[in-house]
Amino acid sequence: MACNGYNHPANCPCAFKGGRLVSSHLPKWRPWKPSIARRRTSGPNATCPTCRAPVFFVAMRNGGGAYFDTFGPPWTKHPCTDASKKYSPFNADGRPKLKSRPSEYERDGWLPLFVRYVEILTIGALLHAVTLDDPTVLHFGLVTNIEVDIEQPIYFRRIDSIGNHAEFNFFPKGSPAPLYLDAVLPCLTEIELRIHMKRI
Repeated sequence: MACNGYNHPANCPCAFKGGRLVSSHLPKWRPWKPSIARRRTSGPNATCPTCRAPVFFVAMRNGGGAYFDTFGPPWTKHPCTDASKKYSPFNADGRPKLKSRPSEYERDGWLPLFVRYVEILTIGALLHAVTLDDPTVLHFGLVTNIEVDIEQPIYFRRIDSIGNHAEFNFFPKGSPAPLYLDAVLPCLTEIELRIHMKRI
């Protein structure tokens, strides 16, 4: 398809489209830090290669990645790049077919989390972390043998305001698919983790 640049010939092969260069360059992987969280939650960081809609691209260490309609739980994959879904909520020109767009992750109480230290236990792990713009350290207890990639996006939300039950959303090391996991909050020792997990 020819470009529409001023004074460009009709058969010009350049990628100039409507005042900007169309680039297939994908965002590079960056460790999960507060500055990255602010940048990602402020708006899309990529364009769908199929429908040209603004999307969120989560890059992996190995060079791969995935496209999402929303950044944060429930991590809705963009239909054009999700092989498991045939229906797309977007038209060919990239406009949404539906008037209502998916809600932000904040609606469901999810908060971005930044892990400072991980203690490996015999039944799981203790994660010491802080939330965005809050220096208060939170202590999570997880019963799992899955290694959390602390340099990829991590979110959590409290399940109940009185108890200590929380839900953890993270990317395991080497996986492009996020997981949900129950967590105990606060939890400082392995004994405390064992006691609380029997109650959940």
